[in-house]
Amino acid sequence: MTATVLSSGVLTTVQDLGRSGYRHLGLPAAGAVDPLAAAIANLLLAQHTNSAVLEYTLVGPTLQFDFPTVVALTGGVVNARLDGTPVPMHQPVAIPARAKLAIGPLQSGCRGYLAIKGGWQVAPQLGSVSTLICAGLGGLQGRRIRRGDALPYPRFRGAVPKGIAARVPRNNRSRTAPAPIKVIAGPEADGFRGGLSALCERVYRLSADSDRMGCRLVGPALEPVSTREPITDGVVPGTVQVPPDGQPIVLMADSQPTGGYPRMAVVASVDLPKLAQARPGDPLSFVEVSLESARQEKHHRQIALNRLAIAFAHQWQEPVPCAWI
Repeated sequence: MTATVLSSGVLTTVQDLGRSGYRHLGLPAAGAVDPLAAAIANLLLAQHTNSAVLEYTLVGPTLQFDFPTVVALTGGVVNARLDGTPVPMHQPVAIPARAKLAIGPLQSGCRGYLAIKGGWQVAPQLGSVSTLICAGLGGLQGRRIRRGDALPYPRFRGAVPKGIAARVPRNNRSRTAPAPIKVIAGPEADGFRGGLSALCERVYRLSADSDRMGCRLVGPALEPVSTREPITDGVVPGTVQVPPDGQPIVLMADSQPTGGYPRMAVVASVDLPKLAQARPGDPLSFVEVSLESARQEKHHRQIALNRLAIAFAHQWQEPVPCAWI
């Protein structure tokens, strides 16, 4: 069974929650830029949060399915139609044989996710199906999907339970009143005038020169205390680096394992989805939190996901599929 790609959308790739265990060899983890949205898409179908999904940016793909299946759409708000009829987000959607699913431009947010019952059947490489384009690894031959591609999926026989839906709060950020992104002080925070407060007291905008590797911010320049170059050291997704021009860069899913720019802060992992869904020109601000506070918030989010997993799995009458994200 395959879904034929009639239109590829923008930067549509196969992703899961990332390729762990290889950063010490110089390999980025990749994976969904918004792992929360990807996880919820899979939970709606009562399957493991690490099952393969399609990630698209700003405009989704159009697919035609050979055989009946069930899908779920999450992430940025999108106008999707099944053979011309609008379909909802954040709940399972039954797909008849030969049906065409068209995922139009996102009305808000930047990235969307399409999960399918049983997961997209793509062979893993180094323990993950995540596409890392710069290395030609994972997904479909290590590249974005193209028109004419055939995406395999497993046969599904059975009824779709009624009443399954995830209550996902709308993004309350606006272009005039951004919701602050939580950050923890980085190793070189004191290397800038005003320290981490200098970052948190200012409002930046997301540059159009941003991608899966990093979010470039535009705003008041941060001033280093010294011109001495730091030693190249380890970085992770969420690291806020400051290059010589003083304009911060927040590393994302495809980021390199090491970097030579000062590490002013690290975004709390629970707030990385806010950056994942920001569009060029959107305002972004930051607020300092403690490491313990960030850990507690991640713990509480995981409890909520576990509850969703139990509830949805019960309705599908399948094993609980959740994992730590």
